[in-house]
Amino acid sequence: MEGQNTCEIQTITTDREQFDGVIANILLNPLLDLADQIISCAKRGAVIGLSGFLSEQVQYIVERYPPFLEGIEVFKMDDWACVSGTKSRYLNVS
Repeated sequence: MEGQNTCEIQTITTDREQFDGVIANILLNPLLDLADQIISCAKRGAVIGLSGFLSEQVQYIVERYPPFLEGIEVFKMDDWACVSGTKSRYLNVS
């Protein structure tokens, strides 16, 4: 199956529409690099779910996202992890 599926993303969104929930299931480095863009896609108070990284990498997500998220929770299954929280209602950026 290797090489049969491809996907290329030029932009995260074509306009400034914001959503009640945002899920990003990508690797660690893109989650870190795109944090501002991922958060900007969410309304204040929206649920954000981040996954696609290893349990041993959780610390990097937990260090990067607190300025944006409240109530951060970490879930682990085998070697994989998911971090969720809600976009701060007091955040001064969209």
